[in-house]
Parts: sequence; structure tokens; C-alpha cells
Amino acid sequence: MSKTRNPTQNPAKKPAEQNFIIVDFLDLDTSCFTFGDVKDNKYGGHFIPLKYKDKSLYVKTPARVCPFGITAGKEEKPEYKGKYPDGKKITGYSAAISFPKEFEQDPYYLKALELDKFFIDQCHANSTAWCLGGSKAMPMDRATVAGYDEKGWNGKWKRIVKWSYKDDPKTKDRTYQPYPPRMDFGIPTTTMTEYPGEDNLLKQEAIFKTTFFDAEGNKLEPVNSSDADTVLPKFSRVSTLSQWSAITQGTYGASLKPKAQQFRVYPSEGLPDADNCYLGDEDEAAELPDMLGGMPAEVVIQQRPSTALPKGAKAAAEPVPVAVPVVPVPTVPVPITTLASVPTVPSTPPTQKVTPRAVATPKVAPKKKTPSPEPVAEESPEDPDEVVDEGDAVEAGSDVEREPTPEPEPIKPVRTRREVTAKKA
Repeated sequence: MSKTRNPTQNPAKKPAEQNFIIVDFLDLDTSCFTFGDVKDNKYGGHFIPLKYKDKSLYVKTPARVCPFGITAGKEEKPEYKGKYPDGKKITGYSAAISFPKEFEQDPYYLKALELDKFFIDQCHANSTAWCLGGSKAMPMDRATVAGYDEKGWNGKWKRIVKWSYKDDPKTKDRTYQPYPPRMDFGIPTTTMTEYPGEDNLLKQEAIFKTTFFDAEGNKLEPVNSSDADTVLPKFSRVSTLSQWSAITQGTYGASLKPKAQQFRVYPSEGLPDADNCYLGDEDEAAELPDMLGGMPAEVVIQQRPSTALPKGAKAAAEPVPVAVPVVPVPTVPVPITTLASVPTVPSTPPTQKVTPRAVATPKVAPKKKTPSPEPVAEESPEDPDEVVDEGDAVEAGSDVEREPTPEPEPIKPVRTRREVTAKKA
């Protein structure tokens, strides 16, 4: 039996309709955007409310690399000098996600280009109403809004796709850096506190309104600016839920900067702190013998000391330090075998002493010394165990090549005065 409703009871409540919508970045449809009337902001500029299907828009982006972590935006004014560090006051915080290296084929990069084109067209069509410039009689040129190169240089519309660049301070020429483009997300704050710091300068600390989650989806405690490097380290991967609420307009032009509402952080797979040395001396000492092929770890570094050179002289190339293993020198002397009965003729014949009885000396060849009349000893045959003579300047076991011993000249007998007289007679 079906139940009948008592008319005296309160009517059933309809579920409250959500006033926001969450859309994936790739699913954004430019035909669903609507714009409100221009309103003034507290900074002297204007903003144009943005709706998506007449609701507040929240956009999801997948996990991408966050190369810089959380960065602080600073403003420099003369009155800030001596009050804030470097004369700059922090005005806000942001984080950027990078497109991949092959961004030309990345669907998220192509969608971002599509969105930039749509907002350029809207700014051009509403340039006067949105206080960007021009008039009904002379509307603003589209190139003034889009910029003067394909990346939007000096255009009124500050694009969603951001590029790294450097401007020459003299010529004002812009040079784009060889890095992939990126998207920026503002990080709203709950409070910003100032307190005295070092050198009597004010230090600023903010509590972020953005909610942070770890890789497992666990909510982290409210994060302040002092914890930024720990919660969102550089080169982490983050997925983002951001609010697209309005187009802001100022002297710089017009822009849409998504405000991050949630970050889910995936830590980098690299070293957490590249500036920290993870190598110890004990690790190198343990591996050194294997690196030297089993030789002792103690080595002697031989290097020629540097010397001063005259002015204008070119220094010679320094020798490369050579690691020489310390080899223990044997203390046992090398045994010397007793010389044979037939002495070995020395390489340099001894100088002959002239006695008073020597009257005539036979003619000898020029530039040759006359050896002594002592008996000539034949050269001993080669012996593999031959002992090096003490007179040699080469140590035993040296690899230095010796000069061969010259063959002795035949010795002519010395005749006395009587023999010479008798022969003449």
C-alpha cells in the first residue's frame, strides 16, 4: 500500500543548486563565458567579472612541473627604502607550472593559445568600455591588444601563456630564453603580518588561503610563507584547482590570473637538496684501491712548483699531476761477484804515467791516448748474471740503455834507448 503525504507537513526541500562549476582545462568552451559590468578596484584600476554558464568558474589542471616553487611578487618604491629589505615590499605570491619540452603538440598548450585568442578578441571589441583605450570614433587597433610578435610582446592583453625573456636596457630589444612556456597562478593570502627583522627592517609573513594536499590527498596544516620551500619545493609536480573570477585592468593592460584554491603536491624524484653534499671522505677512501687497480691508497702527487715569470712572458703549460705509488726500496745491498782472473778492460783507459827512463815514445794516431804497457785483458763473454761495475752511473735493474764498451786499440811495445841505438847502428 502506498503512503499518502500529510498536507500539513512541510513541502520537500529542493537540493540547493550550486552556484559554481568545476571544469577541466581541456573542456573549457569559450562560448560559455560571459562578462559583467566594469567595476573599480582598490588599486586604482578596474576589473570585469567573469562567469561561465552564469556560475563561478573553477578550472582543474593536471599535475605539471612547478620549476620555481612559490615566489613572492615585490614592489619597489622610494618610500620603501630603509623600511623593507632591498627597498622592496611583498605584494603577493604566485606559482607557475611549466608546459613540457615538446609543448607544440601538448593539448593543454594548444587550448591555452585558443583561450588567449578569444580574450584578445574580447578586449579589442570592448577596448573603450573596458578602459583599455581608443574611442568609438577611432577604435583601438587589434595589434595594440595582441602585441607585436607571436608571443604578445608589448600587447595590452597579458597572455595566459607566459614566456621567459630578457630585455636589453639600452635598445629595449627582447630576447626570448630557450625554455618551455608556463602558466602562472596567484596564491591568495588570509593575512599578511609585518614585524621587525634584521637591521631594523620589516619582515613580512603571510598565511596562504590556498589549501595544500600531499601526494596521497591528505590535507596539510595552514601553510604560511615561511613554510613555502618545504611544502612546495622547486621542481615538484602539482595539480591545481583555480578560480577564474575576473579580468583585471590597469596601466599595464588587461590580464586574467587564475587564483589557486587547491594544490596537490607530488615531490620531485630528484635529490631534495642539490646544494647539499651527500658524499663523504670515507666513501672515497674505501673505493680508492679499486680505482687504482689494487695499488695502495697512499700516493705521492708530483707537481712542479710555480715560478714567477717576467712581465709579458707567456707561462708554459703546467704539467698534469701524476699519482705515483710509493714502492718500498729494498735495503739489502746487491751482491757483487768477485772479478775473474782476466780483468775487464774499463770503458775509459787509465792515463799512462811517464817514468824518467822512458826516452822515446812511438808515434800514435792523432786524438788517441797511449795505453799502459800492462797486459791486455780480453773482454769477457756476455753473461746474463753479469754484475754491473761499481764505476757505472746506472743502478742495477735500471731500464736506461748503456753505451757499448769500445774495442781496445792494439798496444805497441815501448822500446828502450839502448834498443833504439842498436837498431840505428
